[in-house]
Amino acid sequence: INAEYMGEVAVEAQIHESHLWKYYTKMLSKLKYVITIPHKKQQDFVERYIINLELPYGIKSLCDNILTRARTLEQCSGKRDTVLAAASILMVCEERPECAKTIKGGTVTIDAIAQVAQLGAVTIRNCYRNDMQPFSQYLWKTS
Repeated sequence: INAEYMGEVAVEAQIHESHLWKYYTKMLSKLKYVITIPHKKQQDFVERYIINLELPYGIKSLCDNILTRARTLEQCSGKRDTVLAAASILMVCEERPECAKTIKGGTVTIDAIAQVAQLGAVTIRNCYRNDMQPFSQYLWKTS
């Protein structure tokens, strides 16, 4: 976290920035003792990626729906959940540009998704273009 962002948070929370830094430091020291539970469900990857990309949490349900439907496609059988989760986020960001805006006002790129997912950008792009995009109408279906 940079100082500018912490200043914005302090203003929004209506507390002094020095107090915010103090509590932030305490939280970090306590969190290093927390044991992380491995993510098992495919939707857990989507949630983790969205949080790390600083995307609005509201797009999680869109990505989850696309991911669940993609799992039913023959083209996606055998694909790793991490790849499908990253490709579903890419699909939402590509086909609905308003969803690609981060909380801080930036835009999510395929390289950012690849970095967060610890996958190759080409792998994600190929999964999206070859396996998911041809079935876009089916994947976006809401019912």
